Amino acid sequence: MLRSGGMGAGLRRVGVVMALLAGSMALAVPARAEMVLRIGNGADPETLDPHRITASTDVTLVRDICEGLVAYNARAEVVPGLAESWTVSEDGRTYTFTLRPNLKWGDGTPLTADDIVWSFQRSVSPKTRPGFPELLYSIENAERIVRGELPPESMGVTSPDPRTVVIRLNRPFPDFLDFAAVSRHGYPVQRTAIEKHGDDFVKPGNYFCSGPFNLAESVPQSHIKLVRNPHYWDAANVKPDAVYYLPIENSGTELKAFRAGELHATSTVPLPQLDWLRANMPESLRIEPYAGTYFYLPNLTREPWKSNRNLRWALALAVDRQALVERVLKGGQQPAYTLVPPDLPNYPQPKPEWATWTQAQREAEARRLLAAEGFGPGGKPLKLEIFFNTLESHRQIAIAVAAMWKQTLGVDVTLNNTEWKVLLERQARKDWPDLIRRGWIARFPFSHLDLLRSTASPQAGFGFDNPEFDRLMAEADTIADPVAYRRKLAEAEALAMAEMPLIPLYHYSNLRMVSPKLRGWEENNIDVRPAKYLWLEK
Repeated sequence: MLRSGGMGAGLRRVGVVMALLAGSMALAVPARAEMVLRIGNGADPETLDPHRITASTDVTLVRDICEGLVAYNARAEVVPGLAESWTVSEDGRTYTFTLRPNLKWGDGTPLTADDIVWSFQRSVSPKTRPGFPELLYSIENAERIVRGELPPESMGVTSPDPRTVVIRLNRPFPDFLDFAAVSRHGYPVQRTAIEKHGDDFVKPGNYFCSGPFNLAESVPQSHIKLVRNPHYWDAANVKPDAVYYLPIENSGTELKAFRAGELHATSTVPLPQLDWLRANMPESLRIEPYAGTYFYLPNLTREPWKSNRNLRWALALAVDRQALVERVLKGGQQPAYTLVPPDLPNYPQPKPEWATWTQAQREAEARRLLAAEGFGPGGKPLKLEIFFNTLESHRQIAIAVAAMWKQTLGVDVTLNNTEWKVLLERQARKDWPDLIRRGWIARFPFSHLDLLRSTASPQAGFGFDNPEFDRLMAEADTIADPVAYRRKLAEAEALAMAEMPLIPLYHYSNLRMVSPKLRGWEENNIDVRPAKYLWLEK
């Protein structure tokens, strides 16, 4: 149930500004009315610790609370953040950042280069239990620190003086600046708060970071309230006074809140009402490209999925992706035959041969492969479970895919939904019987493909173990030329997808309802919407 009573909707601060005229006369004029944004965020946060985050919904919140050396603007372009400038060495392996003068934490205490260095070290320390630490493996010694082979202090991040941060990479990384903008691992956190409060440092009153907003309230199943950070280096240009993020998991409930004026933007759109919204609320409906892939992940640590390539292929081929995006989703999504989404800069996406087949051809091959493994008519019955987090769109997709498998292959499918936190926990433990719903959103091909490395962390890794794939990725790690680098990644993806370690269903589009009064909302393919750039039209 949506709670709106404590959200401050409609409240205004009333004040006067006294201006002296002719040295004696004072005039009273109204102060600027408080600007409060209310945005749907899909689910309660798993954590607000930037170094432990694994969910995109949590990243949205932390991006407003914290800021790294570089940041994204409203169009998801890299811009200076805590660093006002930087230089890159000729070999592309050393980045030297110059911090802005007089940086402060959200509580007004000084923020220095040493704080940033300590935070980077914390983000790879095994004691932190970091989320997706492999994203930092391009930094010198990061991987060995995560494995417990070296102390965090050996990380290739140093501060020769209070305003300089030097990052040394163990290899060329053409996407490093873009990565630094999107990655929360580079967000600084207050050492004194962590030492005093432990894991509770992320609670309101304890949590002061480096970004445009401070955390004021965190009420489970109700809201997260952020208020403008007066000590932020660019506070004068932050338009909202407060932002409420509401964790409404039911898309129908979220739409009702939007139509009632309780939200300025939703996190998604209920698929059954998409046609109605197109016809009746086109001024609010936003359908934009999104650099992500929705897929079902078989448990590659268990049989029959671990060693039965034909079974994985049969299920993948039997999905009618065109019908899925046109009849079920109907929101601008694209059929997926690969893990890496299309239209990423300069990435030569490898299109597999089966993507050109007719659906009848795919289904015929699916039946042949399944029969070869002893399943199907006259063979063993195949029963499996699809495990997904609670959201109506996930259920509709699972129902559609289950019907396709039943009709084409005679497979009996059980649907099992759970909370988002539970799904993440079970995925990290590799504790699900058959297939689990996952998605991955990133503008970098390497970020998608790193999930398939045998060395990937339990939180992110798929359990895929292919030495040849690991070798190709290791070769890509040595390439400084951006074009050659992406070609090698494409070669690695083609090899991996030939094994069908996951069942790609579709490439995302981003569907939201956005109030025409909400300004500063720019289209970008990674759905970066920093609240500092948003405002309400009077």
